[in-house]
Amino acid sequence: MSKSDPVLVFYKSTSCGYCVSLARIWGDESNGPNTVKKLVGAAFPNLRFQTVTTPGGPSLNEKEYPSGLIAFAKWFPMILLVPGPRWNEAMAHLGPNNPISLIEGTQVMNAVWKNGKLEYVGGFDSTKAEGILAWVRHAINQPDFKRAQAGLDPLPALPQMPSLLSPPPTDSICSLRVVSRPAK
Repeated sequence: MSKSDPVLVFYKSTSCGYCVSLARIWGDESNGPNTVKKLVGAAFPNLRFQTVTTPGGPSLNEKEYPSGLIAFAKWFPMILLVPGPRWNEAMAHLGPNNPISLIEGTQVMNAVWKNGKLEYVGGFDSTKAEGILAWVRHAINQPDFKRAQAGLDPLPALPQMPSLLSPPPTDSICSLRVVSRPAK
């Protein structure tokens, strides 16, 4: 395992009942054969695991964890796949003035960033280690994750192009006329 390997983060709150349930299968509290750490770790032996606990809401101990994680405190539990180089850089700057954002390239289980906000989309079963493994297999192959994991800069945003399917302006004149034909 190298220090630049990706990090699978279990971001949980002390006031979250579902976090307690997920902790049972994560592998921090139990050593069963079907824990997330064992199942995902067997499929991805270079993956690092990190459990981050917060008292709830957008707060955490910034002496232990990167403050960039606060951007992901929309609901709990949250499972993140963070590119290793970005995680390492954020960990090297612990404290309240940590300038490192973790958003670029980080994959969020069952969520996407849309218009600068995290939006729940579902699709993977986070109640079973097998569902989390399926998501990791998907997430690790996303282009933005691969770029960040390789230490490359993000692609620039493309300019917004008008849609060819958008309706014409209301002041335009339509020359199409519908003519009915008699049945044969």
